[in-house]
Amino acid sequence: MIKKIFKLSIVIIFVLVLSVLPLINTETDALSGSDFNPGRIIDDYIFYNSSSMSESQIQLFLNSKVPTCDTYGQQLSEFGGPDLNSDGKVQRWEWGKYYYNQTVFTCLKNYKQDTPQMEASSGLCEAIPQGDNRTAAQIVKDVAVACGLNPQDLIVLLQKEQSLVSDDWPLTTQYEHATGFACPDGAPCDPSYGGFFYQVYYAARQFKIYKAYPDSFNYKEGRTNTIYWHPDFSRCGSSSVYIENQATAGLYNYTPYRPNQAALDNLYGTGDSCSSYGNRNFWRTFNDWFGSTLTSGITFSGISFTSQPYTDRTTTATFSITNKSSKTLYLGRIKIFAKSATDNTYNFNSVDNLTILPGKTYTYTASLVLPEESTYTFTVARYYNDTWMIPPFSDLYYTDSVIKTVVITKRPIVSESLKISASSGHIDENITATFKIQNTSDTAYINIGRMKVYGKHVDGTRVDFGSTPDNLTLAPGEVYSYSQTRSFPKTGIYNFTITDYREDIGWSTSYPITENGTISTIGVIEIL
Repeated sequence: MIKKIFKLSIVIIFVLVLSVLPLINTETDALSGSDFNPGRIIDDYIFYNSSSMSESQIQLFLNSKVPTCDTYGQQLSEFGGPDLNSDGKVQRWEWGKYYYNQTVFTCLKNYKQDTPQMEASSGLCEAIPQGDNRTAAQIVKDVAVACGLNPQDLIVLLQKEQSLVSDDWPLTTQYEHATGFACPDGAPCDPSYGGFFYQVYYAARQFKIYKAYPDSFNYKEGRTNTIYWHPDFSRCGSSSVYIENQATAGLYNYTPYRPNQAALDNLYGTGDSCSSYGNRNFWRTFNDWFGSTLTSGITFSGISFTSQPYTDRTTTATFSITNKSSKTLYLGRIKIFAKSATDNTYNFNSVDNLTILPGKTYTYTASLVLPEESTYTFTVARYYNDTWMIPPFSDLYYTDSVIKTVVITKRPIVSESLKISASSGHIDENITATFKIQNTSDTAYINIGRMKVYGKHVDGTRVDFGSTPDNLTLAPGEVYSYSQTRSFPKTGIYNFTITDYREDIGWSTSYPITENGTISTIGVIEIL
């Protein structure tokens, strides 16, 4: 991008408004401006899918965009320039030498550099080790994986900001400002973030900062935002946009303008004096190069269990898929499989020929006994092209993970039944409730959570004994003895049971700690 503007002018301009420059595009008109949704430029699932391309696929893609690099600038400059020859024509190397003292050009597909070690930043990017002679493809992949960003985002960003992907004679300054990071509108770029690696890394990291700290930035998902058409606020005005997801909010925080109708009407060219192009070009280039920025409108509920899984009882796993698109969804065969830490795989029953009509929801439920005490990874799988495939599935838009990790142990038991110290008593007389709970696991510490004895008067009045310590954890084979005392303020009949506290539903008597297969409940006392 910068180079194109520099080359068009005899005067070298160092301060540019990057977000409003039109991107020169070599693709055919494949889209319509009417397809652009300002509140949903790209879906989160696509934007944060770091596994969309391998390093070799990235390299092949870069190769395809510039089959031949004009390394020594032998072609005629298409941007005019000084009258160095009698015919007024100059070669690229002459133009580069005159304006930038540069006569040799390295295309992105051939670019290499040593890269520094980057420490992990909590919640943002994992550590990246120091590297020698790393290619652009390797750098893009390294950063994408470390920061949990789609490498296609970074490729498009390099094109959107500097045309680096398609340029067959890029200038060094284009690498210096490769992603436009720390290059604010109306101000010079911060040189401390200059250079290809730093530009790619800090741009990716910035998008993760937007995600981790959304309230710290102007544009937020799930609300109506005021977005300017152009940096000339007073002349061009603003618009209201309901931003549907975090990825779109991040794009606006990075490039804070929305394309106007003139920019969308001439999707592969320029609009009017109030047009901006950054987010239009990101959307357009991504669609042209990698397919739609939107998923098919399928939501996945995530794997859950009907009750706490234990090795000595049937585990019932479930998830649901909702087809929010206007087309019938065919998924073929689908199932859940569980893999233990010892690499043993246990398959839940599959569903064949799964078809979901528009607007409908399918709920999968299947049961299996998992025999090992282990950490299990539960995964949704689809049968496709004669093999079982694991996520990601590009046609599903997930609201929760298709993979769930759960520690499954033997079930703790009530090893000594609930007892009440008297079958009857008087108001304000102390009554004691006791029981014992045992961790029957051979290997695992088990967090029991909070437990107590719960009593209910025949008229519905609730009376509780004190609870166990928070996050009660028992070692393998350990027994905990519960003993709590209280008095009762009301005469009548009370029924008691053991209850536990679960974060999702609060206090519950359905906790799967059983004696002889049933919830351990006793009886009845009467307060006189």
